[in-house]
Amino acid sequence: MKPLVELMADLRSDMVDKWDAEGPFKPLHLMNPTRLAFIRSTLCRHFSCTTWELYRHLDSITIDIADSSPLYFPRLIPPCLSGTALADGLPKVFRLLLTITRPIMNQTDHASLAFGHKCLTLARVKRSDLSAKACVIADPLKGDISLKDPNCARPFEGLKFVDVGCGGGILSEPLARMGATVTGIDAIEKNIKIARLHADLDPITSSIDYRCTTAAENLVEERGEFDAVFGLEVIEHVADPADFCKSLAELTVFEGATIISTINRSMRSYAAAIVAAEYILYWLPRGTHQWSSFLTPEELVLILQRASISVQEMAGFVYNPLTGRWSLCDDVGVNYIAFGTKNSQ
Repeated sequence: MKPLVELMADLRSDMVDKWDAEGPFKPLHLMNPTRLAFIRSTLCRHFSCTTWELYRHLDSITIDIADSSPLYFPRLIPPCLSGTALADGLPKVFRLLLTITRPIMNQTDHASLAFGHKCLTLARVKRSDLSAKACVIADPLKGDISLKDPNCARPFEGLKFVDVGCGGGILSEPLARMGATVTGIDAIEKNIKIARLHADLDPITSSIDYRCTTAAENLVEERGEFDAVFGLEVIEHVADPADFCKSLAELTVFEGATIISTINRSMRSYAAAIVAAEYILYWLPRGTHQWSSFLTPEELVLILQRASISVQEMAGFVYNPLTGRWSLCDDVGVNYIAFGTKNSQ
């Protein structure tokens, strides 16, 4: 058995290999900015909604109003809204429980909407209804509730993500830097050790919760807790894609997001992802991929539907050998990525 010093040296060497942009994992490093661009845009759209959309998605919402003025005391709440002010032990701080029923949602009550929007302007809406869309903050200057700006530094602040098959943390770390609370899981213990070692180099990423497990195993307490689940370049390596997708769905909240990237089963993908990547460019070790394990977009959509996940958007990746960069495109003939939402509790 190797001494601890030698084991740590080997682990650090493996970490350097995984995080070396010109090393064995060069393809993932090259593709990562493009994957993140898709993730930013789709999730920011998904986790933002208008005031009216929010009301329609919520049966009840809990609002904390700080420094409230007497103007917003419950006696002034419009008749169609019921409210109860509970002293929080702090001056001018009240908790209002506003119950908005479905029949009211079918009415056009501008006073109620105006009052509700003002409350949302002053407060963070808590996810008391298991709806991912409740995790938003109202913008007092706009008619929309839309703080999930893909151009800001931390667009995923307040959201919980799980990265399934996280490897060395190449995706988990950028997600954490964008504000998300991230859990990374992988079935290979060595990958988790490397991910933890690299994450500890940065105070922001050191908070990532890495676990050596599978999607369904040992995550019973977290089921139905994550706002988004990621399975990037993983599904083509699992024995049962259907069970894998079901386990992903179990981890997310109702209307939570699922993002999966994989490779199409086509003649072009055989030429590009196997012949070129493994035998000509040597981007990947030979035998990394089995063409028969690839899924067509139609097959992936059907598998996800059976797991109660509705695919909302799909895009392809195209590589430019002149610039050495990947970009998003409409062609899903080789590499592609899909975004879906969970449509059942």
